[in-house]
Amino acid sequence: MRVLVSQPDTSLTDELLGYLAGEESIEVVGVAQDGHEAAQLAVQLHPDLAVLDENLALMSGLDAAQMIWLARPQTMVLLTAQRAGADLLRQAMRSGVKEVLARPISREALLKALTEAYAVTDRRQSQEFAEIVDPTRVPRVITVTGAKGGVGKSTIAVNMAVALAQEHPDQVALVDLYQQFGDVALMLNLKPKRNLSDLAQLSGELDPELVMEHLVRHESGLRVLTGGHRPRLGGKVTVEQMSQVLGALKRMFRLVVLDVPPTFDDLSAYVITHSTLVILVANLYDLSTLNDTRTLYQALARDHVASERLRVVLNRVTRGNHLRLLDVERTFEHPVTAQVPNDARVAVGAVNAGVPLVMSHPRAAVAQSIRTLAHGVSGFNGTKPD
Repeated sequence: MRVLVSQPDTSLTDELLGYLAGEESIEVVGVAQDGHEAAQLAVQLHPDLAVLDENLALMSGLDAAQMIWLARPQTMVLLTAQRAGADLLRQAMRSGVKEVLARPISREALLKALTEAYAVTDRRQSQEFAEIVDPTRVPRVITVTGAKGGVGKSTIAVNMAVALAQEHPDQVALVDLYQQFGDVALMLNLKPKRNLSDLAQLSGELDPELVMEHLVRHESGLRVLTGGHRPRLGGKVTVEQMSQVLGALKRMFRLVVLDVPPTFDDLSAYVITHSTLVILVANLYDLSTLNDTRTLYQALARDHVASERLRVVLNRVTRGNHLRLLDVERTFEHPVTAQVPNDARVAVGAVNAGVPLVMSHPRAAVAQSIRTLAHGVSGFNGTKPD
């Protein structure tokens, strides 16, 4: 382990250096005269650990520890002090200090503290650490919703999910949150034995295996949790159940796409709040749809999700639309992420045939625009989403 030392006088410095001398597992890479130099050397030399005293010249040990924490968080700081009172411990914690050692410090106590602190770095080799720091392994939840029905958001959600599943089979899941009159199964020509409404009838923990039993695999490689397809009184999925379902899906899949009804209730508020991105689908046909979408956008940005996690997508765009893109962006004070061209023949034909348009008409402009949107928000390419 690489260690940096800074003490207020030479006698204390010599004492610590004497403790560390001869330890094959320890290399003293630097000795700083004051707190300011200690922070500078930590950035320059990249030590694993820094042993700083509370009372350093120019910059106190606490201030130096805080600077190291900000500039070089990989370096863990141990603070030495005359007394380790409650106030000092609180200040040390706020400055990112790993441990406080009260004088007199024995050789055994110093080596034990260094070894235990350094052992934390072993977690960088763990699978959990790799999943956290690798953007290509972080699960993403994309909610597709709108302020009104009939704007084509289910078409966009289904085709986005299928387009990505074709390239990444069994890594993408689609959830139809319509607990009555869900259309996802129809659009994909699926006849599932179990659906989202069936999960609502279950009690107890919904573990990944149980959730997986309710998914059906589409030929594209997409896994689908279909919604309810008939009216049903009671037995709706609760927020607690949805929390378990979403948690299970994020452990099993890289990307989860949610088709959320245009009704703002506790369940939709929960999934929106816990989504990586939220896509609001609107059109340029009439001012009322645009106004309702703006109202929803403002409500979400104010109370539920940061505006940078919201995306506005215009569907069924034609040259004859009365409203212009610039008008929309001024209304929302937010850029439009994508424009999906209108092609009623392709879109309606795909629904009637139960074949997503990105499969039935992959070269059509509407299919290509949805595929581009999917890649831009999915995170599969490891880059920052648009």
